[in-house]
Amino acid sequence: MDPIAWIVPGPVHALVALLCGLWWAWTSVKVPGPVARVLRAGLVLWAAWAWAAATPIWGNFLVRALEDRYPAVDLATVKPDPRGTVIVLASGQMTGMDGGAWPVLDADGWERVRAGIALWRRTGGRLLMVGGPGHGATDALSGVMRQAAIEAGVPAADVAAAGGSQNTFEDLKAAVAWLGTRQDGTLWLVTSALHMPRAAAVAQALALPVQAFPCGFRQLPQPAWRAWLPDNGDPFLWRDGLHETLGLAVYRARGWSR
Repeated sequence: MDPIAWIVPGPVHALVALLCGLWWAWTSVKVPGPVARVLRAGLVLWAAWAWAAATPIWGNFLVRALEDRYPAVDLATVKPDPRGTVIVLASGQMTGMDGGAWPVLDADGWERVRAGIALWRRTGGRLLMVGGPGHGATDALSGVMRQAAIEAGVPAADVAAAGGSQNTFEDLKAAVAWLGTRQDGTLWLVTSALHMPRAAAVAQALALPVQAFPCGFRQLPQPAWRAWLPDNGDPFLWRDGLHETLGLAVYRARGWSR
């Protein structure tokens, strides 16, 4: 366990503060009965939410529910397909402090690049990196990813970049435009396991017949007893799990996914 996580204020500290506030509300607050009941009930609910958000096992349930929709693919079972295309979705920072394009891959972005290259080495065919905001080698995440693939040994003629997009829906629309009628082989979709349900739903809405190749699984495969105790590291599971859950709902509401 990283001791720094306990020095920097986090969910566990908030939970302790709420429990102290709850004790104070029960023992020291001198207000009318109905007001006290509302105050105490609010603090109880707030403390319960803080405890759940600070406990890894609950965030893990949410993440696992999303990631288990598309299990990991064993590379050894993938067959060569020289006519196919491996589509890799970008992840990272796209805009700099001055508002201009400043593409920088994050940890998920690099993991997707690695997984996409590994899959392409099995399938052959084309490798398509997708992500904006621009269209070039220095103003789009896809351009950064393409350069990384070339530096990893992928021939420049076999890897392309499609940019001009700001979100998953636009990413896959750019992939559709790039592919055109070149969809005679298997289309693989590479993205983070947690992001795959939303990406696959968008692909379905765009009539893009992809096979999922999830990577970068976040779930705890075999949670130990410590996963049931509050931990300052857990909110990342909650944050990312809620982000994808809300993202799915928003995309469906906008008609961007099925």
